[in-house]
Amino acid sequence: MSDSSSVDWSHAARIALVVAGDSQVDDEFWRLLAPHAIPLVSRTMGATHDQMANPGAAAAHTRALAESSDMEVAADRLRATMPVAAAYVDTSISFIRGPGGDLDISRRIESFLGVPTVSTSTAVVDACRALRVSSLGVLTVYVDEVNEAIPAFFEPQGVRIARMKKTDSNMEAGNTSEDLGRMSPRELVELGRATDGDDVEAVFIPCTAVRTLEALGCQVKVVERVMEHDPIDMWMSEFYAGVGTRLATLFGDRRDLLDPAVAEMLSGALDRTLAEYWTRVFDRYRFREEMRQFMEGYDLLVSPVLPVPAVDAGLDVPPGMPDANVISWVRYTYPFNLTGQPAASLPAGFTGEGHPVGLQLVAKTFRETDIFRAASAFEAAKPWSRQSPAKSW
Repeated sequence: MSDSSSVDWSHAARIALVVAGDSQVDDEFWRLLAPHAIPLVSRTMGATHDQMANPGAAAAHTRALAESSDMEVAADRLRATMPVAAAYVDTSISFIRGPGGDLDISRRIESFLGVPTVSTSTAVVDACRALRVSSLGVLTVYVDEVNEAIPAFFEPQGVRIARMKKTDSNMEAGNTSEDLGRMSPRELVELGRATDGDDVEAVFIPCTAVRTLEALGCQVKVVERVMEHDPIDMWMSEFYAGVGTRLATLFGDRRDLLDPAVAEMLSGALDRTLAEYWTRVFDRYRFREEMRQFMEGYDLLVSPVLPVPAVDAGLDVPPGMPDANVISWVRYTYPFNLTGQPAASLPAGFTGEGHPVGLQLVAKTFRETDIFRAASAFEAAKPWSRQSPAKSW
């Protein structure tokens, strides 16, 4: 979430959220939505712990809540906020009646607020379709009779429940919503791994009492130094020597057709001896091995795309970098052209002046799938296609 003192909230979309009375994740709404949207929360009466923990009555009570006017009353409180969209954030009540029950809830709230509305369970089905997931593992805190409604909801919609695991901290064991909200990210990650398997394509953790945002994240380690030396000499020797050889005929009377900064780089590369060239080739082999060993401890390397925000067109080197040339200032990207590791650049947001900022992901050699999965997850969490950078004209 951005520092609120630097955010222009006038452009933030207002999202109405009808939330379970015992929800423990209100702050996660802000962390997911802000600063692009403002979550406006209204709570339902919901169910008590005793009602949800009673094996003989939990499903019946949940079904009764799904058919009651409880959610309309909560939605009506949000009418004056003039939201642009709404969501019903209560998983069990939205799936308990099977396919169609979730859509009925959305229609009822939409009739009060007059804006597009979606429920939690509908969103999970839509996400499975978008990600081409057809097999789920479910990590649940509900009693068994509520759990039985999960495959009854998903499987007619093309999503098979391959396995289901109940957490040690669960409603039937006497844990309240507050207890469930205190489950640690580490515990959830370990339980998620235990729910995973060869027949599981994704893990679903229902219940708005369970705080999952940290558990969905990665273990991040800040590394001050990734490589011992800037490999710019290797890049200049191999890449520019090759390009310079191809364009050698332009270095006579037609040099003016080349960008002056590029022509200077090519000329320097062509002036190297054969021994210097092959020295850099062998350096590149060693560099590949160094990076292979470094990546053994990590799944992904994350860095900015550039060391500075967007620069004005026509500049060879950004201001404040007097020792850099037209290539060396782009120091985060070209090393991985040398190693052959898969990498991707993603829009990551904007500076305070509205200039775009890029995020680079680098994976181990031959692990392109890791790049696609991470990039897809990041774009889903931080969509950017409807945002535009500031213009200077």
